Amino acid sequence: MKSRFEDRWSSAADDGASCLAGVTMTRASDDAEVGQLLDAWYRERTERIECSLVLEQARRLIAGLVAEDGIAPERRRQADRLLRSIRNVQKREQRP
Repeated sequence: MKSRFEDRWSSAADDGASCLAGVTMTRASDDAEVGQLLDAWYRERTERIECSLVLEQARRLIAGLVAEDGIAPERRRQADRLLRSIRNVQKREQRP
């Protein structure tokens, strides 16, 4: 019976950590495609972060306005619905 140290395949991580990564010869078109993919990923990631920050600022502002006296009941209900919507979006964003 082999121990886990003797049988490297059975002890290797299966989450992608054991994938081989190396340098290969690529064509210029492949490099351009990879560059485009990385640019698209960066733009999407940046936009999501900016959107999260704006939603948090809006939530704070609306919560502050609702906390003040003198707001009409209909406006208060609209603000409460908007705050609930923002919280729901933020909860979905926090899920893995």
